[in-house]
Amino acid sequence: MELKDYLPLIGVGVGWLLSEGSAFGKRAIERKRTIGKAISILYFLCFEMIQLKMVQEKFKSASSDIKEWERLRQHSFVKYTVQDPEFFKEFVAITDAVGEYYPIEAYNLREIVSKYEFVKSKRLDRFIDSPALYIERLSSYETAFLAYQYQLEQILRFLAFRQSKVTWIRIRLHFWRMRKKVPKGDIVFFQQVNGRKERKSQQAPDDTACMSPDQSMRTSLAAAQQVFQQPASLQQGFPG
Repeated sequence: MELKDYLPLIGVGVGWLLSEGSAFGKRAIERKRTIGKAISILYFLCFEMIQLKMVQEKFKSASSDIKEWERLRQHSFVKYTVQDPEFFKEFVAITDAVGEYYPIEAYNLREIVSKYEFVKSKRLDRFIDSPALYIERLSSYETAFLAYQYQLEQILRFLAFRQSKVTWIRIRLHFWRMRKKVPKGDIVFFQQVNGRKERKSQQAPDDTACMSPDQSMRTSLAAAQQVFQQPASLQQGFPG
């Protein structure tokens, strides 16, 4: 057979390669667009959690007693978090889209946001009359809150790395700068709790009620992180 006899086959092959190349390029562009939108939404949510914790730390330091602190804590969840239902619809939609490429990360995102919403809705008024019990419960929820923010940040970095190295570096630097700006003594990031793992409380249990809310919560927060140290433990006591 002569070369001209193969020309139709060559033409079909070239056409198929061009078609596949075009489809691959479109899929890559769509994937980057989806991940970029997910990064934007996750960054907003992650930043909300950080800002919320910063505000709560200020309230905690300014509170004169546990009752006032609990009121301010509940107030912060209303005033300093997004209340627009459309945002959460958009979050669900983009999570489903991310799930087409990274199903495990999408599942973890749904779990994290579900637990975050639960922590935001948790009221501790009934424990106010028992300071030791109130502080124990609050410390557990605060540590869980920090752990969820940390997990969300890890997924955000994961997606940023898949989108572009420049985006990944910028996000890492931004979170690093935020940690540097945290006032001394405030607990805003989970790494701060984890760093106190070996620090033992010197305060006797009977003296807890005599401590200020700020001192009591900070003392028990380091111990409470033991409960939520492992991912499986994080889910205990938190309905899906």
